[in-house]
Amino acid sequence: MGRILIFVLLPLILIIGAGAGALMLGLIPGLGEPPETPEQVAAREAEEKKKKETVPPVFAPSPLGSVHQPLEEFVINLRTDRREPVFMLMSLILEVPSQGSVVQITAAEPKIRDAVIVYLSSLTPEDLNGYDAIQTVRQELWKRINALLDEGVLLNLQIAKLTVK
Repeated sequence: MGRILIFVLLPLILIIGAGAGALMLGLIPGLGEPPETPEQVAAREAEEKKKKETVPPVFAPSPLGSVHQPLEEFVINLRTDRREPVFMLMSLILEVPSQGSVVQITAAEPKIRDAVIVYLSSLTPEDLNGYDAIQTVRQELWKRINALLDEGVLLNLQIAKLTVK
């Protein structure tokens, strides 16, 4: 009787206990949560895309080891109906995760400069009035620069200087 207990019942109890633990921890695929519907998948993907396209707040803390890479100043001729030209002077600082990412920023800098200049030259001086306008510019620059770099390279974007004359 003792041998039956050791060789049959004890392993049976261990198997049942391990199965119950795996079920509770969600280690068995297909059990537990129902599969996502196509609408749920589309909503989740849209939320992830929106999160990627949204620039982090200016005051977001920098991750440990991140590097701030300044770009050369931009001098942009803004669109205007005035006789005299209106120029904008702008400095950008890109925050990247590591020193190794600076190589990619340096390699893509001509394309980055082109994208920034093309976008900013389409603006008028009135488009740059106020906090919301500057945040819109920052958001648009984030989208354009992020599209030129690998995913996760650009952590944040700071406007260090913005002057319109």
